[in-house]
Formats: sequence, structure tokens, C-alpha cells
Amino acid sequence: MRFECFLFFMLLAWPASAQYPRDIRLKINPYKNCTAYLHGYQAGVEFIADSAWLDSHSEGSFKSNTKLPEGLYSIVAPNKITLIQFLLDSVQHFSITADTAHLADYKITGSVENDLFIRLLRKNSKHVIKLVSLNRELEHVMSKDDSIKLKEQLATIEARIASNRDHFLLQYSNSLAALLLRLAKPAALPTGMVIKTRQDSINATRYFLKHYWDGISFKDDRLLYIPYFESKLNDYLKYFVPPDADSVINQLQSILLYTRTGKQIYSYLLLKFTNMYLNPTHVGQNKVLLYLFQNYYLRGDTTILNEQSKKTLYERVYTLMANQVGDHAPPLDLTLMNRTPISLYAVQASYTFVVFWDPSCSHCQQFLPQLDSIYRVKWHQLNLKIFSVNINTSQNKEMMDFIKNKKLSEDWIFAYQSDTAAKAIAESGQVNYHQRYDVYEIPSLYLLDENKRIIAKSLSLQQFDAVLDRNHRK
Repeated sequence: MRFECFLFFMLLAWPASAQYPRDIRLKINPYKNCTAYLHGYQAGVEFIADSAWLDSHSEGSFKSNTKLPEGLYSIVAPNKITLIQFLLDSVQHFSITADTAHLADYKITGSVENDLFIRLLRKNSKHVIKLVSLNRELEHVMSKDDSIKLKEQLATIEARIASNRDHFLLQYSNSLAALLLRLAKPAALPTGMVIKTRQDSINATRYFLKHYWDGISFKDDRLLYIPYFESKLNDYLKYFVPPDADSVINQLQSILLYTRTGKQIYSYLLLKFTNMYLNPTHVGQNKVLLYLFQNYYLRGDTTILNEQSKKTLYERVYTLMANQVGDHAPPLDLTLMNRTPISLYAVQASYTFVVFWDPSCSHCQQFLPQLDSIYRVKWHQLNLKIFSVNINTSQNKEMMDFIKNKKLSEDWIFAYQSDTAAKAIAESGQVNYHQRYDVYEIPSLYLLDENKRIIAKSLSLQQFDAVLDRNHRK
């Protein structure tokens, strides 16, 4: 109900000025001899779009030789209080009058977009007031019967508000106001669809994937200037799109395909998705960044990046490409705790589980005993070796204390890179193992076959166990 609760405002018609493409006249009492600000929203971030001096008569104007992008805007007082929110379409000649002592006395004569929208808000305002009242009653009701009656009344009023909104969307489907309403409409399952079983949950996910963006066109650049788009898109990717890489790629592909004809939104969304999956929150999602790089940036879309961003992207991608599933693991020549050399490729085993960790990392301290448990119970029988790499060489003693205290299996290979070796690699300009193995977070995990090809990486222990089961049955 967020839009029905908008602050009411008045827009008065003003003769078009031949001199200025944008001329928004103001009269805002009681503000005098001070500056009022026009705030816009771009990709969910509020910014100052213009300012206007209010004279001794409380009058001023946001005047410019250029128009502003169509979207939602606010007039902000000198004390940073938002006074008025309004829609700005292609017609940018009108006047706004307001008196903070009598906000309900606004008069609207102009701006078709705002006239339509305020009409809807006023139509629903009495219902919103009633909703607030009934919800307060519901908090203190004692009897079950009274509670049921109140909930029925609430449902009836909400249905009326929704009906008014849906009628507006049908009648003025292409308006800026309709786009704003669609973005504000919360995601909800249709009446009668409930989630009780796993299949119900699957059906709900399918429904949201199909209907979440109903009525919204991704080629519409106005989306960038309505703040609710950013949060709606974030919620969609976080709560409704399954987190596995293939599902994410499928959705991003569809979205970017539709934005191609937009003037601004395509570049914005490509950059947004790139930043999101440069350091993803779910394991396995590095594949998303590789997809974006191979299907967009390698085809010429790097023009939207500055040189530093391009350098960061290419370095990250090439690191990821160096250790993909199916590839041979990069060489790993380190030192054992007794200071003798050890090479990953010298390890003789059907499987090798490589774990990069830091003794000071609390998550690593929890993870390694869990790894040791599954190794002792099951993986040891598969002729699997654990190749442990301490990435923090200043804590070799702490590593040994941890191994002793947690009684980790003596079968593990505990290795590190000496300071001398690390210095020699750096001076020679070679790529270090942090880059080769994409050790940007710890623990970093790899499962290799007997030929040191990567079978899996960055999974949970349960997922690694499933991979081993599948491979062992072959």
C-alpha cells in the first residue's frame, strides 16, 4: 500500500515556455529567501537534479535548457525534508504550489500524468485510512469471532484497493504512473495457490519466474529513474531465481536480450550484473561472470568500461578460466612442514582434495575437523589424499598447534609456500598460486582425479561427497 500512502500534492498548469525545454514553477509557503532542491532517483540512488531559489514571495523555478529523464522526483526543503513527490514525463512545463500548513488543499490543473495518479490515490485514500484503523483494532481484539470478522473486512478493503489499481493499469497501461504502480506491486501467489509440499514450492518458483515482471518492459529506460525498480530486481535475483549458475544465466540472458533496444538500461544492467557476480555470494556462480564475459564483453561491450574496470574484469576472468572443471590443475610446488619440497603432481592417489586455508580463519577452524571426519569415515577408503595449503606462512606454528589439538589425520599433506619461493615468483613476474587457484576466499576447495584434472570446486562437503559417489560408481 506504499503508493496509496503518498503525500498528496498539487500540480497547476503553466503556459509552455518557448525558451526553456524544462520550466517547473514553484510557490511553496512558508519557505522564503532560501533554496529548494529537486531530487531524482537513478538506479535506486537519490541525487540532486536541480535547485531553485525561492524569493520573498516563496516563488522560484527549476529551469533548464535540457529536459530531465522521465521518472519519480521530489522537492526537498532546505532542511532536507521531502515536501512533494511527483511524476515527471516528457511534458516538463507546469507549476507546483504548496502550503505546508494545508497539504490537503492542493489543487491539480495540469500535468496529465500526475492528475491521473493523484486521482487514483484520492480514490483509494479513504480505503487506506480504514485499513490502518482496522489493523489497529485487530491488534487488541480478544475474541476469535471478532478477529475473523475484522480479517474479512480487511480482505474486502484490500480487494477494493487492488481493483482500483488494476482498473487504472488497464485504462492507462502505458503511462509512467502505471509503470510505477507495477514496480510497487508486491510479488504474491494467486488466490488458492498455497505452499505445503516440495512440489508446491517448485510450482510457486515457476509461477514467480513467469509472472514477476508482468507488464514491465526491460527496454524502458524510465525504469532507471523509479527507485523501486532496483529493489524489485534485487529481490527477484535473491529470492526467486534459483542460485545455481545455469538458472541465473538463463534469467540474465533473457533480461539483457530485452534491454538491447534501450538507450541506457542495457549498459547499466550489464555493469550491475558484472559487479554482482564478480564476487558472487553462492558457490558455483563464478560461471555467471564467465558467461557475461564471453557473450558480451568479448563481443565488443567493453566500451562501457573504463580502463581500470576493464583491467579488473580481465584479470578476474582469466584467473577463473585457468581452473575450470575438466582442466588440469595448475602446478603447485610447495614445502612440507619438515622443509622438504612437495609437488601436487607427485601425489599418487585416485583423488586429491586440495584445501587452501588460514589457521586464523574461524570458518576454516570449523571446516577442517568436518573435512577430517568425512575423510576418516568414507573418503580414505577411496584412495583420496588431502593436500592442505596454509596460505598464511606467518602462522605455521599456529597451524601445527591446530592440527595437534584437533587431532587431524596424519595422512594429510600439510604444505606451505616459503617466503623465499614467494619472493622469487614475484620477482620473476610469474603468476602466484593465489591467482592460479582463484584463492579470493577461504577455505578454497578443489577435487582432482588421479590425473590431477579438476572434477569439482567450491562446493559444500555434501556436494563433494555426492560427486565422489557418482564418480566411484562409474
